[in-house]
Amino acid sequence: MSLSPIVIKIGDFGFSKRVPNNETALRTTGGHFEYMAPEVDNCSPSCEYTNAVDIWSLGCVVHKILTGLTPFANPRERMRYYYGMDEFPAQNLDNRGISISGVGFIKCLMKADPPTRPSAGESRMDAWLNTVDKI
Repeated sequence: MSLSPIVIKIGDFGFSKRVPNNETALRTTGGHFEYMAPEVDNCSPSCEYTNAVDIWSLGCVVHKILTGLTPFANPRERMRYYYGMDEFPAQNLDNRGISISGVGFIKCLMKADPPTRPSAGESRMDAWLNTVDKI
């Protein structure tokens, strides 16, 4: 049996803005904590972050699709994970019978250290995304 791929596009134009003079640094603090990478929430007005925040948010969306819940119940839990005080909360994924490779994919997208998160292209090549039976 062949399954057709599902295409999902996610956007939040409430945070769209013009970028003057080819400046590409990301500085805007905003969003909903359930999907916002910790470095955005922890960012002062003068700090910058990378598009690795979008990879984190993708992990949150995939988690929500699979479990009906976002990974962190509140900002405090998210920050405890970010600072290495707690492990990644995989219990809801485990309770739904998500495979080890599926949990690994989400954990990879949501690594606490932004430079260690995969790029969008690298994420697309993950073995879990390329299996017929993902759960």
